[in-house]
Amino acid sequence: MDDKMLKVLLNLIEKLESNHIFYLLGGSGLLYFHGIVDKVADIDLMICEEDAERTATLLRKIGRAMPNESIEEYGTTHFSEYLIDGVEVDLIAGFTIVKDNERYYFPVNKNADYPFAKIGATKVRLDLLSNWQTYYEMMDRMDKSELIKAFLKS
Repeated sequence: MDDKMLKVLLNLIEKLESNHIFYLLGGSGLLYFHGIVDKVADIDLMICEEDAERTATLLRKIGRAMPNESIEEYGTTHFSEYLIDGVEVDLIAGFTIVKDNERYYFPVNKNADYPFAKIGATKVRLDLLSNWQTYYEMMDRMDKSELIKAFLKS
């Protein structure tokens, strides 16, 4: 994760927390903070569905909304992309994967115990690696699924 992306992430966390929006960092950002990958393509923010519109409004104030591409393998309730200071940010609420004509729904659970990473004095709430191992496997992204499996075994 380069300095520009870290700066955007810190700004996002400050905005989300000051607006009392519960978030989780997922995707390659999650893997980065566990030392599993070195490169991060974008920032994946997982939020509760009831916060989706409020969060989207907040992100539009600090960045530019990108056109949504429909992806049939996901039935996610709310998915939107933003460009913030040159960094792509994906906003995901009501995460759903469609596999073999079945819908698998993975909402954010505010009551679960999530780990944190630290950037200086700022705490970054991370989704669970076990969740993302399942997501990547269901999305047929076996490369990342296997990286997480190997990390969890070590």
